[in-house]
Amino acid sequence: MTPTTDSVISAFKSLDEGEQQFVLDKIENDRSDLMTDEEVAAALRISVRTFHNHLKDGPPKGSKGGDVRLIRERRIGRSRRWLRSSVEKFING
Repeated sequence: MTPTTDSVISAFKSLDEGEQQFVLDKIENDRSDLMTDEEVAAALRISVRTFHNHLKDGPPKGSKGGDVRLIRERRIGRSRRWLRSSVEKFING
């Protein structure tokens, strides 16, 4: 059975301040493991449009950079997210 929003909020409010902060930190850390297209493009120092072109067509001929299609992605509904560890590995070689 899926809990209701009210029951989740009520359970959160019943926690002491330290426990609440732990939950909030955990949520933030889990979310920070994923990156948007915009964040990946910024990390690669290319435009989002160039990033999308590389995803569609692969790297340009003669490019010294790697193939961004090798970065591991996750789909969340209709959204695409990228694993931060995979992006960092791609950047650092």
